[in-house]
Amino acid sequence: MIYKLEGKLKKPNLIIKYLVMALKSIFIAFLLTIVVALIIGFRPVRVISNSMNPTLYKGDVIIIYKPKQNEFKVGDILTFTSGSTNVTHRIIEITEEGYFVTQGDANDSPDGNEVTYNKTTGKPYVVGKTYYMFRGALSWFTYVPNLLALLAAIVLLSQINSSSKELLEKNAQYL
Repeated sequence: MIYKLEGKLKKPNLIIKYLVMALKSIFIAFLLTIVVALIIGFRPVRVISNSMNPTLYKGDVIIIYKPKQNEFKVGDILTFTSGSTNVTHRIIEITEEGYFVTQGDANDSPDGNEVTYNKTTGKPYVVGKTYYMFRGALSWFTYVPNLLALLAAIVLLSQINSSSKELLEKNAQYL
């Protein structure tokens, strides 16, 4: 057991201090990542139906961005606006006029209307073949890619390092 000495913290207070510091770091990293993602054009979209099974499921959250029109190709997954709803389907054809013909992977036939570039919201961000999507009951909370974990770790480690140095300097006389 560590007793309260001049400038020295009790063990329970030290644990609480590190716990609060860790929670602050995670929260700051989370907010920073969301802000950066929104600034550079990424945004979360929830999949609202099972029309893209088995690639995407109802309730998945995908991180999308809007590329230039000539960056879309047949086989890409596309999110577009239909009325007031976001629809996420695969491009099966691009017409000579530049319209997209789309179809859900689980659907038997193409969608009824061709999609113009102006109606596109974006396409999922892809690294290799891994889509940044999140499943489960808490998917609404996980809007951000793995950058969050990296930022949280960096901030946490820097705070722990500076706090450790500070404690060692204050308590050097007791060592």
